Parts: sequence; C-alpha cells; structure tokens
Amino acid sequence: MKLPSFHEKLILHTTMKTFLTLLFTIGSIITLSSCATPYQMATSDSDLGFHSMPIDSITYSVWYTANGNTSFVDINRYEIYGAAGLTLQKGYDHFIIMGTLNNLPTIRMYRSTPDDDTFETAYDARAIVTTMAPNIQR
Repeated sequence: MKLPSFHEKLILHTTMKTFLTLLFTIGSIITLSSCATPYQMATSDSDLGFHSMPIDSITYSVWYTANGNTSFVDINRYEIYGAAGLTLQKGYDHFIIMGTLNNLPTIRMYRSTPDDDTFETAYDARAIVTTMAPNIQR
C-alpha cells in the first residue's frame, strides 16, 4: 500500500480545512438567523424593537416588532418592560394598560398611583424595570 505523498497530504489538509471552515460558516449563519430578537429600542418604523406612539401627553400606544423566532411570551414581556421604561423616561411612576387602539396596546401614565378604581390594575414602572431587567435578553 502506497502512502500519500507530502503534496497529497497538503491538498487533503487544505480541502479538509476549507470544508470545516465552510461548515462552521453555514452553522453560524443558521444559528444567528434562528435567534430570537433581543430587546432593543426601534429607531425607525421599520426596525425590529420597541415602538411607542403618543396619543396625548400621558397616553401612548406601545408595541414590539420581532422576528419569527421570538415567542409571543417574549414579545409581551418586551412590551411591558418597554412601557415601564417609557413611563419612567417621561417622568411618571405608574401606568395602566387601557386596552388597544388600532390593535396596539395603549397605556396611560401617572405620577403616583391613580386615585380611582384603576389603582388595582396600575403597574409600578420602577418595580417592573428592576424586576425584569436581569431577565431581558439584550
């Protein structure tokens, strides 16, 4: 049995290295493309991420746009987390989810807990951000 020459070994090594590099590259592309959208602020209407649109000075529609690999549960978590962050950013402490407007979740912000019966459904924005921040994928 004839042993491969140095030249044949070099060709085999180069071919194997090229194959492994190609395999790694394809694997990386598949892995990256299958990842869920991490939490981020959208910078334009077409971006993935958290969006907000003012209705008036204390009422906003909020939503999160994600890729198809992001679970519905994560999208809801990102919307709540984003709403809490928006509330704090605007100088308020609490918010309520009023329902939907044009199929988008709508929140109303308060500087302290609401005085009327909405208190039971008011979210403490600071508590939400503090509690959820460690578990939000960025």
